[in-house]
Amino acid sequence: LLFPFILFLAAVCSGLAQTNTTVPPAGSTPINLTNLIASADHIIVTNRLAGLDTRYRGFSLTISGDEARRIVRAISSSQHCVPTNSIFDWDLQFYREAHFLAVVHLQDSDFVFGDLNKGGEYVDGSGVLEELYHDLLKRTGSRF
Repeated sequence: LLFPFILFLAAVCSGLAQTNTTVPPAGSTPINLTNLIASADHIIVTNRLAGLDTRYRGFSLTISGDEARRIVRAISSSQHCVPTNSIFDWDLQFYREAHFLAVVHLQDSDFVFGDLNKGGEYVDGSGVLEELYHDLLKRTGSRF
């Protein structure tokens, strides 16, 4: 009875460990992310530093309609970049109705999808994410 359980546990653990750790080539787009967020109808933005900084405590912004589609397009056309020393304090959570699709961590025009140590950093060249970032700073009374 113990042996089948150990086999099952080994199979599950090895399956979980087989994630794609290949660093995307420079200039590539986040294809998996693009597929995940293509049907998003709204985005909920929060700040990961809310527990440390009272300016962000309780702050949440819901973006929908044309603005949400602009952000989805900007992320979908972003390019893989060399990792930066960014904090990535803003979380953009993508939803289709009540279904969570994905989250990216934003800092200015850069964002992370997945694990930063596995090459998941991208940059938006359209200016849409940078505009959003500065709007978030204004709304929370932060300096930029």
